Amino acid sequence: DHISIAAEVAERLSHICQANAKMHGGSATVVILDPYGRIVHEHRMDGQSYINQKAAENKAMTALLTREPSHVLTNRAFEDVHTLIRMDQFGLTVQEGGLPIVVNDQLIGAIGVGGGAGGASYGEERCAHDALTEVFGEQPPILPPPAGARSTGGGIPQRTGGNG
Repeated sequence: DHISIAAEVAERLSHICQANAKMHGGSATVVILDPYGRIVHEHRMDGQSYINQKAAENKAMTALLTREPSHVLTNRAFEDVHTLIRMDQFGLTVQEGGLPIVVNDQLIGAIGVGGGAGGASYGEERCAHDALTEVFGEQPPILPPPAGARSTGGGIPQRTGGNG
């Protein structure tokens, strides 16, 4: 099947991400969706909660539906509560950690990572990006945090300085 990610490849992505999270002192929940939004592979490491699992699913679905990293919405909503509300109404998350899986210009699925995956020193999006790079080769670069923010590695950037 050339239009959907294969189960073996999805499992491999998950194992790579989990190994990387563990290497960086964290754990993760990884969800890989096919192009129709169905779960091909999902795995949560020990210590992960329902919230981590749901966040990973939402990140993958956001990347699938928008066909871009969930980080794009993270940056867009950082200073705009109206965007945050609108995205929620559409069932999209504004947390980074979801990436579309594109091979030969064809969207074959999406990956979402939740649960920290090593915290600010590594992070969920880096975990997904590194797994995609290892399996499929060079990927588009990870977006920087929005102006005035720093990445926490856990999906939502924090303001720099002040009380953030």
